[in-house]
Amino acid sequence: MTSNPGPEITRFDKIKQGLFHEAKKFLAVSIYFAMWFFSISLITKMSLIQSGVEPTEIIYSFSFAVIRALIVAKFLITAELLFPMRIESGQPLLYPLIKHSLIYTAFLIFMGFVEKGFEGLLHRENFFEALQHFGHGDPKVIASIAFMYWLIVVHYLFYSALESRFGVVEMRKILFGNK
Repeated sequence: MTSNPGPEITRFDKIKQGLFHEAKKFLAVSIYFAMWFFSISLITKMSLIQSGVEPTEIIYSFSFAVIRALIVAKFLITAELLFPMRIESGQPLLYPLIKHSLIYTAFLIFMGFVEKGFEGLLHRENFFEALQHFGHGDPKVIASIAFMYWLIVVHYLFYSALESRFGVVEMRKILFGNK
C-alpha cells in the first residue's frame, strides 16, 4: 500500500507562499519598530513641551517614525536573508547576536542623521548643516540614543534567532501556550 503524498505544490505556489510569509514578517517588523519610534518621538515632544518649547512639527516626527520603521524593517529583513545569523547547535547565541545588533544599531544611527537632514530641508536649512542637530550634536546624547536603539534591535534579533532555531509553531507555543 502506497501513501498518497497529496497534491504537488507548484513553483508558483511556493513563490506565492514565500511572498505572503515575507509580507507578514515585513508588516510585523514594521509595526514593532513604528511603535518604538512613535514612543521615542512622543517622549521627545513631551520633554520639549515641558521645557517650554512648543514643538510645531509633531506630524513630521510621527511621519518620519513611520518612514523610518518601514525602511528599517526592509533593511533588517533583507540583511537577515543575505547575512543570516549563523547559530550552530551547542554554540552560544550571544556573540552573533551582539555582532548583528551592533551593525543594525549603526544603521539606525545613520538613519537618525539622515532624518535630521530631511527635517532641516523642511525648515529650509542646508541638509548637511541639519545633520549636526542629531542628538544636539552632543556625543553623549548620540551614545545614549545608540544604546536605546541597540536595546530595541537586540530584542528583535533575539526573538528572530529563537524563532529560527525552534520554528514559528514552537515559539507560539512558548509565548502563548498550547492552543
